[in-house]
Amino acid sequence: MEKELRRVTFAFADGTEKVLKGEELANWEVICYMHSDYLLPGAPDHALAEMCGGLVRGFVPLATIAK
Repeated sequence: MEKELRRVTFAFADGTEKVLKGEELANWEVICYMHSDYLLPGAPDHALAEMCGGLVRGFVPLATIAK
């Protein structure tokens, strides 16, 4: 039986965490299904994004989004 994800937590070596839930979790799941090489979230301060006409999908630094 398949289980429904409610929350995913990525724990980093420096003790920080990135928690995905709600819409961010749903978007992450879609990206995982489409592109299995985008499973890693980057760093705790990264945001889930799709850029450059869909060529970049995954977690990117917030500074990148501001540009």
